[in-house]
Amino acid sequence: MNHLKKTMLATATLILGLIGVASAQVTIQGEFSTDITFGEDNVMLSTPYTGLEFAGDQWTLSTMLSEDDNGNLNIGLDEAKYSWSVTDMFAVTFGRQAEPYGLAWGLHRPSTNWFVSVPREHVTQDGIGLAVTTDFGFGVQALYGNAIEDGGDNYWGLRASYSLSLETLKVAIGLSTNNNDAMLVDVTNSGDMIGVSYEVVLEYDMSDSDTEDYWLRSMIMPDFAKGTYFIIGMDSDEDDLVYGIGYQCSDKARISTELSGDGDTMIRVSYSF
Repeated sequence: MNHLKKTMLATATLILGLIGVASAQVTIQGEFSTDITFGEDNVMLSTPYTGLEFAGDQWTLSTMLSEDDNGNLNIGLDEAKYSWSVTDMFAVTFGRQAEPYGLAWGLHRPSTNWFVSVPREHVTQDGIGLAVTTDFGFGVQALYGNAIEDGGDNYWGLRASYSLSLETLKVAIGLSTNNNDAMLVDVTNSGDMIGVSYEVVLEYDMSDSDTEDYWLRSMIMPDFAKGTYFIIGMDSDEDDLVYGIGYQCSDKARISTELSGDGDTMIRVSYSF
């Protein structure tokens, strides 16, 4: 009889849990893209990004679909995090989350990247994150996580930022550092002036090294162009100008083209849902 009661209690608990999940407010977003690269000898087609994001009350789960060299499809974990808002200004986040280092996070997703190429790889970490925001524009993000390399010290990263928003202008500056003695400054300037929307983004590595690592990217979208925008950027790795033109078909669809100094032309078609 006791075993029957325990079984019924466990079954009832499971049913109630499933009902709670089904009735919870969960949003599902996704996007995918197709790249067409025109080289000197051939034309290459690829699907660089296909992803889904599930989000609920202070939690996010995002996945990416990728293909290995053997043509096998793999599902990778992008983010898996949940937050606790201690106060209106202070929050704690647990799980796999973005490294608080510069502005590269999110550019692997076509919907947040005006260009086709990605200037720097995004990094996620399993750890505990802290976020402090103020009404004065100051903010601090910190993350403590696992060691990136076997046998290394546990990772920690810190980014302090300040943003100023006016009627048609937004300026933000950030300073990032981590346990590898890295030092990175980032600047963002975006707004709408005389009928022209624009965005300028810069990352500059100030670490004590012999090389200068940076990337600069800008987008200009005149109102009279009806969704057409122009891009131009520079990357220290290539030391060449990257430029192109794109078209914002709708809030969900975008076509981007990009040309580089090596002569290749890339076209990306992306769609969000």
